[in-house]
Amino acid sequence: NGCPAPNSNGLTIQATKAYLGEYGKAIVSVYYGSVVGELHKPLIIAEGFDPGHITVPENQFGETNINTFFQQVNFSNSFGLQNLTYYSGYDIIYVDWVNGTDYLQRNAYALEAVIDWVNQNKMSNTPNVVLGQSMGGVIARYALKDMENNSKNHQTRLYISWDAPHQGANVPEGFQDLANHAKSFYIQTPAFGITEYLLYILGKPSIYAQLNMANQPAARQMLINRINGSTNSINNTDHTTWQSELQTMGYP
Repeated sequence: NGCPAPNSNGLTIQATKAYLGEYGKAIVSVYYGSVVGELHKPLIIAEGFDPGHITVPENQFGETNINTFFQQVNFSNSFGLQNLTYYSGYDIIYVDWVNGTDYLQRNAYALEAVIDWVNQNKMSNTPNVVLGQSMGGVIARYALKDMENNSKNHQTRLYISWDAPHQGANVPEGFQDLANHAKSFYIQTPAFGITEYLLYILGKPSIYAQLNMANQPAARQMLINRINGSTNSINNTDHTTWQSELQTMGYP
C-alpha cells in the first residue's frame, strides 16, 4: 500500500498523572527516520477518536494506527505534509490510545508521558514536532499547555492541529436519534442479554456499546449538541464544562 512498516511497534506507556482516579495509557509505534532504534528528530502523531476497543476489540491498535496514518498522508495531496512525513528525516512516533473514546484529559496525560519518554530517549537536542489528528489535535493542545502550566519542558518547537474540533464536533441530531432508537429497540428484544453475553465470550464487539457511542466520555465532551437517549433532549453539560476548561487553558 506504499506505507513504510514501523521499526518498533507496540510499546505501552502509562500516564503518571491520573484523571478522576484512573491513568490513561497509549501504545507507541515508531518509524525511524535515520538510524533504526535511535530517536534523533521526533515527529509525534496523536491519533483521533478511535472506538476500536469497542468495534474491533481483538485489534491491539484499534481502527486507526501508524499504517492508516501513512495512508492518510498519501491521500492528502498535501506536499507539505508528505514532505514533513517522508523526506525531512523525522522519526515518526505514532500514539494509539488504549481507550480511544476516554476522557480527553486522561488521554492528554498519557500523551504527556509519551512526550516525556521521547525526550528521555532521543539522542539529540532537536526539538519535537507534535501533530494531532482530529480529536488528537485537541488532546495535544491540552497536553502541551498542561505541561507548560506545570513547568515541564516538552521540548516542542511546533504544534500542528490537523482538522481538530477545538470548538466541538457536530453530529446531526437525526443520526443520534436513530442510534438511540435502535439501542432502545435492541434492549427490548428477548435476545438482548444472551446476545451481549455471547458476544463478550466470543470477544466480538458489543452491539449495545456501538449504538451507545455518543455516550462515551470523549464524545460527550466534544459533541456540541448531544441527544440524551433517556429523555430525547439536548444535554450539553459535559461539552460546556470541557470547552470552558480548554478555553481557559488556551494554546501552548
